[in-house]
Amino acid sequence: MSTLFSALNASAGALDVLNQSINVAQNNVDNASTPGYAAQTATAEALPFDPSTGLGGGVTSGPLQSSRDEFAEQAVWQQQENLGVSNGLLDGLTSVEQLFNVTGSSGIPAALNQLMSDFSSWSTEPDSTTARQQVLSDAQTVAQSFNTVATGVQQAASAADQQIQSTVTQVNQLSSSIAALNKQIEAEPQQDAGLQAQLYSNLEQLSQLVNINVLPQSDGTVTVLTGSESPLVMGQSSMQLSASTSSSGVSILDSNGTDISSAISGGSLAGLLQFQTTVQGLMGSSSGQGSLNQLAQTLADTVNQILTSGTTDTSSTATAGVPLFTYATGNSTTVAATLAVNPAITASTLAAASVGPPAVANGAANALAALSTQTFSSLGGMDLTDYYSQIASGIGTLQSNASNGVTNGQQLVAQAQNARSQVSGVSLNAEAAELMQLQQSYQAVAKMVSVVGDLTQSVIEMIQY
Repeated sequence: MSTLFSALNASAGALDVLNQSINVAQNNVDNASTPGYAAQTATAEALPFDPSTGLGGGVTSGPLQSSRDEFAEQAVWQQQENLGVSNGLLDGLTSVEQLFNVTGSSGIPAALNQLMSDFSSWSTEPDSTTARQQVLSDAQTVAQSFNTVATGVQQAASAADQQIQSTVTQVNQLSSSIAALNKQIEAEPQQDAGLQAQLYSNLEQLSQLVNINVLPQSDGTVTVLTGSESPLVMGQSSMQLSASTSSSGVSILDSNGTDISSAISGGSLAGLLQFQTTVQGLMGSSSGQGSLNQLAQTLADTVNQILTSGTTDTSSTATAGVPLFTYATGNSTTVAATLAVNPAITASTLAAASVGPPAVANGAANALAALSTQTFSSLGGMDLTDYYSQIASGIGTLQSNASNGVTNGQQLVAQAQNARSQVSGVSLNAEAAELMQLQQSYQAVAKMVSVVGDLTQSVIEMIQY
C-alpha cells in the first residue's frame, strides 16, 4: 500500500513540475515581444529515494534558468552607444551644413565674389558714383550673409545645449528607474523575469544616451558606471548627473560636481558634446577665435586698412578714407554676428586713391580688387574663397560622416539585437513544440495518476472485504 502512495505522490509531484514548465513556456510566448525579456527554462530536481526511511523519490520544480547572455547584451549596448553618437551629431550638423553653400551660388561665397567683382569694376572707374554705390550695396550683402550664418550656427548651438540638458534629465530618470528595479529585485526570493526584462530594457535605453559600464551582481541587480567609472547606479541608489553652462559651453558633472565631459564617449550625449566642439571651432570660445569669425575679421580689417590708408581722390582737397566695415570689438567670437557696413560711410567718402608717392587715383581700388587672390597668414596662407571652402567642406564632411554613421549604426544595432535574440530571445516555434511535448507528458502522468488511483481504490476494497 505504501508503494502505491509513494507512486501517487511521485506522480503528483511530476504533474506539478510539468504544470510549472507549461506555465513557463506559456509565459515565454506571451512575452516574446517584450523589450528586455530573455527566455526562461524550467528545471526539475530529483527528490531523495530511500524506501527504508520512507523517502519515495520523485521530482520537484527547481529554480528557473534565464537564457540571458551578458556578452550579447554588452554588444547591443556598445552598438547603441555608437549609433547615439552619430544621432547626436547629425541633427545639429544638418542644420549648420545648410548654412554653408559650397557651390558659390548663394550665401557668403556668392556675396564675397560679387563684392570682389565690384572692387574690380570700381578700380577701372574710380570716380563712378554708380560703381561706388554698388560697392556699398554689396558690402551690406556680405555683412548680412555673415550675420545670417552666425545667427544660424548660434541657434543650432542653443538647440544642442537644450538637448544636452534634456538628455541629462533622461539619463537621471533612467538611473532612478534602474535603482528602483534593483530594490524590487533584492526583495524577490528568486529572480523575476518581468523585473529583469524591465531592468535590461532600461539599460538599453540608457546606452543610447551615454556610454555605460554595467556590472551584474549575484542577486540579479546591477551597478552602472559611466565616463571614467563615475557611478550612475549603485544598489538602490542613483547618482545624478548635471549639466553646467558657462562661456565655454555645457559641461557634464557627476554627482560630486566633477567635470566628466571628456570621458563621455558614447550615446547621443557624446554626439551633442562633439557638436558643441564643432560650433566652438566655427564661432570660437574663451580659448580662441573660431574660423567663421576669423574669416569675417580678416576681410573687414584688410578692407578697412586699405581704405583708411587712402584718400577719396588725388586732389589737394581730398579727404582721408573711412572704414567700410564695423563690428563689435572686445569679443572675437561675435565678429561675424555683428559685422555691418559703417553707417558713417557714403559713396563720396569711399577712398579710391592711394597716397603714394606717387598718388594713384585708383590705387586703393586696385588693392581692393586684388583681394580676390591675396593670401593671408591669419587664414593659414589661403585666400578668402579657399578658406571659406575649407570651412564649408569640413562641415559637409562631418555631416556626411554622421549620416553614414547613423545608417551603418542602425544596421549594426539590428545585427547585435538579432545575435542576442538567437541566444536569449523567445523562439515561438521552439516554444510551441515544447508546449506540445509538455502537454503530452502531462497527459501521460495524469493517466498514471488515474491508474494508481484505481489500483489504490481496488486495494482498499479488497481490504474491506
